[in-house]
Amino acid sequence: MNLPLGYYQGVSVFIDLDALTTTPPDILSEAGINGNNLYAKFCEQEGHTAMPASEKIEHIFSELYDLPERMYLSYFKLKVQELLLFLDMLDLENTKRLNQYVSGQVETIKEIHSLMTSDLKRHYTIEKLSKQYLMNTTTLKSVFKAVYGMPIASYMKEYRMNLARL
Repeated sequence: MNLPLGYYQGVSVFIDLDALTTTPPDILSEAGINGNNLYAKFCEQEGHTAMPASEKIEHIFSELYDLPERMYLSYFKLKVQELLLFLDMLDLENTKRLNQYVSGQVETIKEIHSLMTSDLKRHYTIEKLSKQYLMNTTTLKSVFKAVYGMPIASYMKEYRMNLARL
């Protein structure tokens, strides 16, 4: 995902699927979990899966924040195994996923953002921007919100207020 504001809250887990298939930890092997199965479930069709936060996922990693340093690595390994058990049980058909936008759309939204913030005296309508940048109005609004975290009008209002405070 392209995050132009430069921050996110979350966790990314990268797994060596070959190693998980050839030498899985005992607990995952006993559950029938291997790299091939996880690849087929999460990567084969779309290449990646991004899901919003949930209480179940937060619970898996919440205990990591108050550990003695000497226990951190061992506990983290256990928590990743717990995450893999959770993901194996997950029903993707009924799981909400985060929208992924092609990088061209994100780049266009960055250009629109730059245009709108470069001259605050000018007022831009969604319709004019969508025609100028050859993007459907619904797509423009949804991608802007996904990239900058709020609708265009709200973002611009907050942007102006932040500048006025300086």
